Amino acid sequence: MSKYIVSVFDNETAAYAGARALGQLDHEGSIADDEERSAKLKQAGKLAGEAFA
Repeated sequence: MSKYIVSVFDNETAAYAGARALGQLDHEGSIADDEERSAKLKQAGKLAGEAFA
C-alpha cells in the first residue's frame, strides 16, 4: 500500500525548509521518505515538476 504526504507552501524557501523537515523525520525513522518531488506554477498557469536534490 502506498501512502502520500502532500504539502503546499507559499514560496520556494518554505518548500525547501519543508523538504528538509521531512528528511529529518526520515532520518529519525518517523516516516519513510522514499522520494520527493516539487511542482511549481509558472506564468500562464504552466506546471513544472522537479526532483529535490
